[in-house]
Amino acid sequence: MTEPTRNNAPKTLFGYDYTHNETVKFLLYLMIGGTAALFEWAMFYVFWTHVGLHYELATLLAFTLSTLCHYYVGNVLVFHSGARYGKRTELSLVLAVSAIGLGFNMLLMHLFVGMVGLHPMLSKVLCSAIVVFWNYLSRKKWIFAPKEK
Repeated sequence: MTEPTRNNAPKTLFGYDYTHNETVKFLLYLMIGGTAALFEWAMFYVFWTHVGLHYELATLLAFTLSTLCHYYVGNVLVFHSGARYGKRTELSLVLAVSAIGLGFNMLLMHLFVGMVGLHPMLSKVLCSAIVVFWNYLSRKKWIFAPKEK
């Protein structure tokens, strides 16, 4: 039996191996995503209220910072980084998927704030709740899925 590599090392938490437990992985993803969302909302609030940026630019900057943090922690706890692609390709794909998520985010922010008239902070929270499904499924199915044999 060979020693596991970083790419296929078991995922364990407090001694529990959840490598093949999709429910645990999704719950961890939600926890990581929740933390990333709190970070994103805090950055949005700072950029929007204290720095004085327009809500659309504040959304862009906050989303980008949050995505980079989420990518790192998600690779440690949920996904097998390098399972399908090399690091550069993988990060490029994560950024592409995130850019699509950002597009959804920006469109929804424009809809909620610009057209419906909701408060920008409430709109930011609603957008995050909607876009989380796109982010998880795209990473799971296209980026971090094992190579087909």
